[in-house]
Amino acid sequence: MTLGVSGEMAPGFTLLVFHITGLGEVLTDSCFLPVDGFNKYNTELEINTGKDHKAERVEVRASGGVGAFIGVHAVRASIYRLQAGNEISIGRVVEKFMLFEKKTRKFNKVHWKSRDGDGADEYRYFMSMDNGFDANYTFTSAGLVVMSSEDILQDSGSGLCDMEDELPCDPSSCYFVNQTCDGVQDCVSGIDELMCSNLEKEEFEYKISRSSRNEFLFDMKEADWGWREIKVNDHEGVEFEPLTAPVTGDDWYFTAFSINTDLGFSMVAEPFIFSSKRNLMMHVTGPTSCYTGEQIALQVDLISHHNVETLVLLTLSGSPDYKFVHVEEGGRVSSYSARLSSGDHQLLVYLEPMSQEHIDFPITPTVEQGTIEVTVTATAQTGLCVSSHTVVVQGGGALINKHTSVFLDLKNRALVMSYLDIIVEETPIIPYSMNRRYVFGSTSAKVEIFGDIIGQAFSSVPATIESTLNKSAKGTLARVFEFGTNIWTLHYLRLTNKLQRPFLKEVLLECNVMYAHIMKRFHKNGSFTNWDSSRFSVWLTAWTLRLLKAASYPDWEFLLYIDPSIAERGVAWLLQYQAANGSFYEDSTDLDSKINSNMRHVTLTAHVLITLCECMSLLSGEVKTRAAVASQRAAVYLERAMTSLSDPYHLSVTVYSLSVSMGRGDVEYGYHALLRSQRQNRDGFIYWSPREIPANPVKKENQRPFVQPRLYHEEDSVAVETTAWV
Repeated sequence: MTLGVSGEMAPGFTLLVFHITGLGEVLTDSCFLPVDGFNKYNTELEINTGKDHKAERVEVRASGGVGAFIGVHAVRASIYRLQAGNEISIGRVVEKFMLFEKKTRKFNKVHWKSRDGDGADEYRYFMSMDNGFDANYTFTSAGLVVMSSEDILQDSGSGLCDMEDELPCDPSSCYFVNQTCDGVQDCVSGIDELMCSNLEKEEFEYKISRSSRNEFLFDMKEADWGWREIKVNDHEGVEFEPLTAPVTGDDWYFTAFSINTDLGFSMVAEPFIFSSKRNLMMHVTGPTSCYTGEQIALQVDLISHHNVETLVLLTLSGSPDYKFVHVEEGGRVSSYSARLSSGDHQLLVYLEPMSQEHIDFPITPTVEQGTIEVTVTATAQTGLCVSSHTVVVQGGGALINKHTSVFLDLKNRALVMSYLDIIVEETPIIPYSMNRRYVFGSTSAKVEIFGDIIGQAFSSVPATIESTLNKSAKGTLARVFEFGTNIWTLHYLRLTNKLQRPFLKEVLLECNVMYAHIMKRFHKNGSFTNWDSSRFSVWLTAWTLRLLKAASYPDWEFLLYIDPSIAERGVAWLLQYQAANGSFYEDSTDLDSKINSNMRHVTLTAHVLITLCECMSLLSGEVKTRAAVASQRAAVYLERAMTSLSDPYHLSVTVYSLSVSMGRGDVEYGYHALLRSQRQNRDGFIYWSPREIPANPVKKENQRPFVQPRLYHEEDSVAVETTAWV
């Protein structure tokens, strides 16, 4: 009997034969036959370094079938030799295809491994016979269901393993699926450990742990320099791709594969080894910023990959923006009266074969403020290297974190006069004194005008705590704040028709990174923690779920997708912390200092109620029903507690939560209480705060009112948040 075999049957197929005897019995047998359906055409790869003898640019020539997708990739030799499963190869492709087969079946295969890691693992499958002990099991193991009136031969004990997670050992015993290839022989026949990679887990741990994971397995700058995607190969099949070689010297393994719509998958047989080691290499590093008058040092590293001695002439190019600092005998340099010189400065360095040298070039900027560029040139018989380093020169003095804000109402009048009192003196000179009020040339100010109600939307992309509050913070709490700042600002720009699609894409790509940081401390039970060792936080979980719901916008899902199951699991966890009276309680330290009071349960319940109402559309099934009941109980609790609230912050959060939950008539009491507690400053602006927040002080000179910078007051932020809730 002759059978036709096609490459589409790769990596193999099952051949099953059955025969019905004259007595009506069905006899069966099957076998697995491997099929090599890859490399129907040749994929070739060549690295051309002849066009640039300095090895700064190389050319990749890859060939594949007409109309094929060609992918080229390069990886460092140290990572390639790990053979940890990161690089694509024919053997790994076959192994992934074999995962589609039933795990209960056993296949005969041979696995070749490279001892030093220079070659990828190879797999070869051979014909494997069926191990079924009756006709029914043969059909079942082949993935077939038999519907026939004939007598299908079954062993008397074949019905013992009818459970979903059970497999037969022999006609009289069973074993569980999770016991397959676990290193323990659970069957007398040993079928559960037959043809298993017993050391697969240990081998993986060895491959991944024998080198530093951070140092070798994560290369942020140069890991993908050799990756190229040639999506349409529409001519003879040869593609030329220019590449810029990395600045670090190392050996790289190039691999290439192609996918053709007619001929399938093909790959190069062996990787191509490329070396980015140049005969002479130079790296220049140093400070990126300094103050006026400071002395800085540029670190110059010379590396020779040549097998003979090398004389290198280092030249520091002259510039009117900086001067060279001379180091006196014994390495002494005076900080205030150093010997300086301008122009080019040269140094002759002797490099032994395959060695490196470190040289420091001390310089001092001559400009008061601005940006300077320092150029260093290395000249040798083996090559020429030119490198530049940029330094930002900042003015001396200290930063004054004072600001003066003025509201300009141009609806009724075209001119608004307002005099601002600048706290910096006109001259730094103090008469008859050696001291100075500030450094000459360091005075500068920033004036910003916003035709909006929220100020500057994005001072940086993304908006961070540093760019918005000029503070530094870590932890989940800080990442959630940054995530919410970007999301709500995007919503504001969207609602005011100011949002541009390229800018939206740029911000949401950064939000994906923040989303990953937040999910780092998302636990299986549905809660969030601020640190890895922190206890679960009800307030942080409720706040995070509320912001994730705001980010779950249909028009953005192709750029930022929020898994709805996160909200469902988080709400289910929050419901566990509701007391019998309907309030929610915190089992850990309060992350919000405003909640830490005798009314903490009221404020926390209001925050959780807002989260339940906003996330209700993401819930389904039993969790949604429980959340609806819990929100009603929480609303009843807040209605009872609202009459005892006197603090404007607690009252505003409670009234807002009741308004978004039910909008019942009992909220009217809260509205009247808020109206009675409102405040008004000297400029006529209305606000809500536990304490009085005065307006900017005014100093009158020459019969003109000069508005002074805003002073810091206690509970400033509480007043802003309370007014926002109202």
